[in-house]
Amino acid sequence: MTAANVKEQPSVEPGPGPAGETVKDELPESDTPAELDLVFCIDSTGSMGDYISKAQQSVKEIVTQIKSEENCDVRFALIAYRDHPPQDDTFVTQTFPFTTDLKKMKSSVSSLKAAGGGDGPEAVTAALYAVSKLPYRPNAAKVVVLIADAPPHGLEPYGDDIPNGDPDGHDPLEIARQLAVNGVVIYPVGCEPALGEYRFARDFMCNLAEITQGQAIPLSSAELLPQVILGGAQEEIALEKLSREVEQEMEREEYAGLEDEELVTRMTSFMQKQGHRTKQLRRDGKWEMSEKGCDVYSKHSTLSAAKEELCRDVREEDEMHYGRSFSMHSDLDLMEDPEIQSKSKKSTWVSGISERLLRFTRCFSGTDRGDADCGDYYSAPAAAPCHSPVAFESNRRELETEVDSDRDLFSPETKACTYAYVEEDSISEMQVERMIAKSHMKSSLRR
Repeated sequence: MTAANVKEQPSVEPGPGPAGETVKDELPESDTPAELDLVFCIDSTGSMGDYISKAQQSVKEIVTQIKSEENCDVRFALIAYRDHPPQDDTFVTQTFPFTTDLKKMKSSVSSLKAAGGGDGPEAVTAALYAVSKLPYRPNAAKVVVLIADAPPHGLEPYGDDIPNGDPDGHDPLEIARQLAVNGVVIYPVGCEPALGEYRFARDFMCNLAEITQGQAIPLSSAELLPQVILGGAQEEIALEKLSREVEQEMEREEYAGLEDEELVTRMTSFMQKQGHRTKQLRRDGKWEMSEKGCDVYSKHSTLSAAKEELCRDVREEDEMHYGRSFSMHSDLDLMEDPEIQSKSKKSTWVSGISERLLRFTRCFSGTDRGDADCGDYYSAPAAAPCHSPVAFESNRRELETEVDSDRDLFSPETKACTYAYVEEDSISEMQVERMIAKSHMKSSLRR
């Protein structure tokens, strides 16, 4: 599909008015419906059956409700993705173009089947690239709901058979920034606990949301998917309507030079005094990017650069805790050593740690102990005497504490949603902050 040229919004200059006031160019009040370009971008590999089924059941109702409640002209598109060969030989991505026809929407989603997949990471980058090539309407609220239970290739420290990232050379962070320039908002919906089994996947999803000023939402059940999609779409429609007013107000001289925190506070006060109310997605679940993730993604503009630092720190932390014999396998190890590659294939952050803990248990319990368990992995002689139950329990707890420390260092705070609903309320500070950040992002990247 040929990429459409997305037109930039014209800048709006405040007109002259009485002293101390600004006369804004008024948007015409009419019955012209708002516009929403809604995209489902969904992992269609074998583990995603519940989420695909829920999307199939609810897509028609979601769109119908948005159209009726928001007086909105809705277009719907679908990007399905799996993995690159040889991990999956069916397809990498499938694009179902924008349509306003409810029957076509339903047919597109109904055609999805959960199958395939390979090493763990999937073709997320290729899917985002396909998302970027859709022809969005310039004045529409543009919402992409990315439904995934695995990270992209080129992120995790091991268990990735395509460790250098997307085979076509695309970078997901660069794509996300281009989407942000064009006003496209990504709502990453992470399928937990599967996504949390990867070391860096949650931070990656949080970063996609931060770049585009969307919201990253962890779900432990597909049952909440319709509410999340509906709430996210309705919230973005409301913010799209108000974004021009926020940008106009920010151009006033009194806001020049303000620190971000003060700007958000004063702008929120202004918008609330104007009586603005918005639809807001309420839920209890949250992802928060880890301290390490915030630091790394603030410094690096590409996934490959971010991965280099993340994996270096993983190795350093691993060696500090366990010594070199405990070091997790880097991609270089995987590529150069077929034996290590075979042992590490399809492992993830949690399963890798669990395997170490299992080997530790075998080594010190005196059961199922051999050279591979003791000598190769722990630099302990295979014939080492068995430890007492008390000593074993102490050693086991020590290792579990170190494992928890590793997890805390690299994993963002997470609580999967147990409820989600939409509520109308006075515009929130968080919403104003997102609109301001989105405006800054678009301005800086266009320069």
